[in-house]
Amino acid sequence: MKFFNIEMKKDEIEGLLDWHKLLIGINSTSLVALLFKSSVNIQDNYSLYTAIVALNLSLIMLLLAYVGIILQANKNSKNRLDKLTSFLMVFGWLSFIVGFTSISISILPVEQFFKSVF
Repeated sequence: MKFFNIEMKKDEIEGLLDWHKLLIGINSTSLVALLFKSSVNIQDNYSLYTAIVALNLSLIMLLLAYVGIILQANKNSKNRLDKLTSFLMVFGWLSFIVGFTSISISILPVEQFFKSVF
């Protein structure tokens, strides 16, 4: 698939690793906050369950992609990430977006809005 053929120059790798560090930090912080909230009160809030699962999945994928980028930068001279690292990176970012969207849905009164409209 061409979607997973991510080309990257050697000088761009440090910037990508910085973005991954930032996302991993945000992920970890939000997971701790969600788990703290879930221990207090999370009854039948499926968007928070979805956020916890998506952010855990994102954290694992982004950590593995981070390691893959470092290993590949050290041993390869080509400008293309391998397919596994690209897959982990893309789906790590997507699950991060799903996790934060789920948090937004749980915070905002979306259900009340749809009930009032329909």
